[in-house]
Amino acid sequence: MIKYNIQELQGQLEASTQEYKHTLGNFLNNENVLNKLDNNQFFLLYLLWGKNTQYDSTGLSTFLLASEIDPLPSMSEILNEMFKGLLIKEVTLDHFDYIGSQAFWNNELTDIYVGDKTQQIYSQAFGYNLFLKSVSLPKYIYLGANVFEECKQLKELTYRGTIEDWKNVSSEFSSDWNKYSKVEKIICTDGEIPLESK
Repeated sequence: MIKYNIQELQGQLEASTQEYKHTLGNFLNNENVLNKLDNNQFFLLYLLWGKNTQYDSTGLSTFLLASEIDPLPSMSEILNEMFKGLLIKEVTLDHFDYIGSQAFWNNELTDIYVGDKTQQIYSQAFGYNLFLKSVSLPKYIYLGANVFEECKQLKELTYRGTIEDWKNVSSEFSSDWNKYSKVEKIICTDGEIPLESK
């Protein structure tokens, strides 16, 4: 599930639209194509979009959401820059293997709950979410560089594991995972860990 301002996205789409985009949107809607696609086919749709139209995954996501199509239920990965700058307000992250670099960069998220299936969150995935206040991470997770860059209201992370678990998983993180963030502590199931700001 994903929540966003459809009027804003339709405005973005209209400003850079081509007839091809509208044709594809009508096809996807009328033929109910997305409900027939498995993850590999949907991933291929993103690859074909970029190859044939010179648009990145953000372009296709803008198009799909403006057409009132939510691509997330059909995906098992969130691609790099997939929702970059789309002013997403809320998203459910309950069934993804990984979240790509800058996937939700510069949006309007306030709370993030990352499901237990997710094992990697790559660089700047949630950077510049200026209203972000709450993040819950699963026990087994990898964090890339600057994951919460410039999320100025985010002061703590909830980690669904113990202090010892955090020490084990965080040893594998990018050394810059907390760079340019305001996160001051990790709340574990058995206590808190203060962090040095970078």
